[in-house]
Amino acid sequence: MKQFACLLAVTLAGTGLVLAQQPPQLSFLGRYETGIFDESAAEISAFDPATASLFVVNGSLDQVDVLDLTIPGSPVFLFSI
Repeated sequence: MKQFACLLAVTLAGTGLVLAQQPPQLSFLGRYETGIFDESAAEISAFDPATASLFVVNGSLDQVDVLDLTIPGSPVFLFSI
């Protein structure tokens, strides 16, 4: 890993790009629950910043659920497609 980091640093030299010294830190913000547990999962999602909407594949019902993320810590179900 050390050799890879050195190679990456040399490759980026002169490009203006900066290597991050530490990995990004993640923290819990909020949760949305469908009420279905241990049968399916939301594996594919897409966010539209213009509408603050999150589109999530709902595999158990074969549909796409649309969530309002205006308040990111409190997602609200809007409708299904």
